[in-house]
Amino acid sequence: MILSITIKNWMSFKEKTFFTMEAGKEQSSRYTLADFKRFRIKILPIAAIFGSNASGKSNFFKAFSFLQHLLTEPEKGVFSSKPYTFRFDEKLRKEPSETEIQLMLGKYVYSYFLSFTNQRIISESLTLINTSSSNLLFRRSGTKLEAGPTLSKAITAESLRFIQPLLNKEQPALSILGEANIDHVKDVLDWFKHSLRIITPNSISISKLE
Repeated sequence: MILSITIKNWMSFKEKTFFTMEAGKEQSSRYTLADFKRFRIKILPIAAIFGSNASGKSNFFKAFSFLQHLLTEPEKGVFSSKPYTFRFDEKLRKEPSETEIQLMLGKYVYSYFLSFTNQRIISESLTLINTSSSNLLFRRSGTKLEAGPTLSKAITAESLRFIQPLLNKEQPALSILGEANIDHVKDVLDWFKHSLRIITPNSISISKLE
């Protein structure tokens, strides 16, 4: 389940933009909310984004699509002839784009952060969020990978020597570690593979499937 997504310097989004599925304090529809008492939050069962034409709605969903394709089809990489950055600021074209997504999977909450250009991955990290603290699962900077305490037994110094050559500038660490069945990382990758569904006006229709 998506809890939130943050994007920055992405297409038509210049400043950091935050979208959350966490419910506000409005009470009239409180019985329809998903109540996660462990984290003391209530989540909306459905949300809608609306706005005028060319206001950024499509670009917002393209952030989800980009993450999904990058993580589930890493062989295609992040290479693009066009920059992903905010289009109307020359200075920002030299800066990376950033996105962070928070997911609730079972009893765990994960935060995945990615910084990238149209040529390479700058950095990424995956964090396990508890009710009162957070635990770094892994951090990647350039082609250097560091395992957090929670995954130190699964990602040993010996396995890092094997993983390191695979971690080139366009291969996400989350994909490599997820395919290696590393605890927690695999769950996040599987969500992008099997749970995230993006339907656009160009998607195949149900009638054609029939």
